[in-house]
Amino acid sequence: MADAEQDQKTEGPSDKKLREAHDRGEFARSAELAADPAALTARAAGLRDALRASPLLDHAGQARRFGDALQHCWETSSYAPAQP
Repeated sequence: MADAEQDQKTEGPSDKKLREAHDRGEFARSAELAADPAALTARAAGLRDALRASPLLDHAGQARRFGDALQHCWETSSYAPAQP
Protein backbone atom coordinates (compact mmCIF):
# COMPACT_ATOMS: atom_id res chain seq x y z
CA MET A 1 0.00 0.00 0.00
CA ALA A 2 1.34 3.43 -0.89
CA ASP A 3 2.36 5.72 1.98
CA ALA A 4 -0.24 8.34 0.98
CA GLU A 5 -2.99 5.72 1.01
CA GLN A 6 -1.85 4.48 4.42
CA ASP A 7 -1.75 8.03 5.78
CA GLN A 8 -5.31 8.66 4.58
CA LYS A 9 -6.56 5.49 6.28
CA THR A 10 -4.92 6.36 9.61
CA GLU A 11 -5.75 10.06 9.79
CA GLY A 12 -8.61 11.27 11.90
CA PRO A 13 -11.44 13.61 10.86
CA SER A 14 -9.58 16.72 12.01
CA ASP A 15 -6.47 15.66 10.06
CA LYS A 16 -8.54 15.26 6.91
CA LYS A 17 -10.15 18.68 7.36
CA LEU A 18 -6.74 20.27 7.89
CA ARG A 19 -5.32 18.59 4.77
CA GLU A 20 -8.34 19.63 2.70
CA ALA A 21 -8.08 23.21 3.94
CA HIS A 22 -4.38 23.24 3.06
CA ASP A 23 -5.15 21.84 -0.40
CA ARG A 24 -7.81 24.54 -0.98
CA GLY A 25 -5.38 27.21 0.17
CA GLU A 26 -2.67 25.95 -2.15
CA PHE A 27 -5.16 25.82 -5.03
CA ALA A 28 -6.25 29.41 -4.38
CA ARG A 29 -2.64 30.56 -4.17
CA SER A 30 -1.81 28.78 -7.43
CA ALA A 31 -4.79 30.42 -9.13
CA GLU A 32 -3.65 33.86 -7.92
CA LEU A 33 -0.15 33.29 -9.29
CA ALA A 34 -1.52 32.01 -12.61
CA ALA A 35 -3.60 35.18 -12.95
CA ASP A 36 -0.56 37.39 -12.30
CA PRO A 37 2.37 36.42 -14.57
CA ALA A 38 4.64 39.08 -13.05
CA ALA A 39 4.11 37.67 -9.55
CA LEU A 40 4.72 34.16 -10.86
CA THR A 41 7.96 35.26 -12.51
CA ALA A 42 9.09 37.01 -9.32
CA ARG A 43 8.23 33.93 -7.25
CA ALA A 44 10.17 31.67 -9.62
CA ALA A 45 13.19 33.99 -9.49
CA GLY A 46 13.03 34.05 -5.70
CA LEU A 47 12.91 30.27 -5.56
CA ARG A 48 15.91 30.02 -7.91
CA ASP A 49 17.88 32.43 -5.73
CA ALA A 50 16.94 30.50 -2.60
CA LEU A 51 18.06 27.24 -4.19
CA ARG A 52 21.36 28.75 -5.30
CA ALA A 53 21.99 29.97 -1.73
CA SER A 54 21.00 26.66 -0.13
CA PRO A 55 23.45 24.08 1.24
CA LEU A 56 22.20 21.72 -1.47
CA LEU A 57 24.13 23.62 -4.15
CA ASP A 58 27.15 24.31 -1.93
CA HIS A 59 29.19 21.52 -3.52
CA ALA A 60 32.41 22.26 -1.66
CA GLY A 61 30.52 22.41 1.63
CA GLN A 62 28.63 19.20 0.85
CA ALA A 63 31.92 17.44 0.04
CA ARG A 64 33.49 18.74 3.26
CA ARG A 65 30.53 17.63 5.39
CA PHE A 66 30.45 14.23 3.69
CA GLY A 67 34.20 13.82 4.25
CA ASP A 68 33.78 14.80 7.90
CA ALA A 69 30.99 12.23 8.27
CA LEU A 70 33.13 9.51 6.70
CA GLN A 71 36.04 10.46 8.95
CA HIS A 72 33.77 10.24 12.00
CA CYS A 73 32.48 6.84 10.89
CA TRP A 74 36.03 5.60 10.44
CA GLU A 75 37.22 6.96 13.78
CA THR A 76 34.32 5.41 15.67
CA SER A 77 34.34 2.05 13.86
CA SER A 78 36.03 -1.10 15.09
CA TYR A 79 38.17 -1.12 11.92
CA ALA A 80 40.03 2.05 12.76
CA PRO A 81 43.59 1.54 14.00
CA ALA A 82 44.19 2.23 17.67
CA GLN A 83 45.32 5.76 18.41
CA PRO A 84 48.84 6.02 19.91
